[in-house]
Amino acid sequence: MTNKKIRGIYKIVNKINIKVYIGSSVNIESRHQGHKRDLRNGKHHNYLLQKDWDKYGEKSFEFVTISTHDTKCRLSILEYQTIEEYKKHHTVYNISNPLEETSRRKDKRRVNKGKNTKGVVYKYTQSYVLRCLTEELFDKARVLHRNIGERVYFLKSDVDKWMLNSIENTEIRSDDRLPGLLNRWYNQVGFSVLESSAYKTRLTKLGVDVPLFKDILVLKDLVNTLIKMRKIHYLFPQNELAEALYN
Repeated sequence: MTNKKIRGIYKIVNKINIKVYIGSSVNIESRHQGHKRDLRNGKHHNYLLQKDWDKYGEKSFEFVTISTHDTKCRLSILEYQTIEEYKKHHTVYNISNPLEETSRRKDKRRVNKGKNTKGVVYKYTQSYVLRCLTEELFDKARVLHRNIGERVYFLKSDVDKWMLNSIENTEIRSDDRLPGLLNRWYNQVGFSVLESSAYKTRLTKLGVDVPLFKDILVLKDLVNTLIKMRKIHYLFPQNELAEALYN
């Protein structure tokens, strides 16, 4: 006798820091197994979840069914609503919009029928291109996190060149939307793009020397520290910078 498929909304809970990943599936148990397989192999599409899985270990995560639904409801809408509700009280791992993900799963080569200002029709949606970046550049994101260390920032132009040379899909590599989509992808994997001159004074106070008028990549946690410095005009000691970056 086969087990009945359970259709609905689920979550993956990090029991250490209480962060959650929200998902939906027509077969929740099968989806759970798929998540575990990808996480164990270090190839999960959500880099933030993968990073914490590697850090805290499998036993620190719990897979929970939130709700079950019949076939008449649209799961992507319920997933989106659940994510937005959880955001009010929790930190979520979710990055992309599930309303876009649903159409992408149905047709990964979905054509975007809209045109840019030059009248160009794109072969792929932006969501699909971002998905490709996540799949093709996953290992590169891990290298960035592993090597940020005491250097604190990367020159965006250097990283852009490295990423572009690493994309195997030539159609995506030649897409004129790619520079902007790369910025969105950097944000998804935990980095922010800053204009160095705007933050040079605060970075100098933290012992970090940066060139003028350059776009730089820094960890999101550092950006929070810089914003806090601006709000309260407080000089953070170097060890607090280290705590923000590495904890």
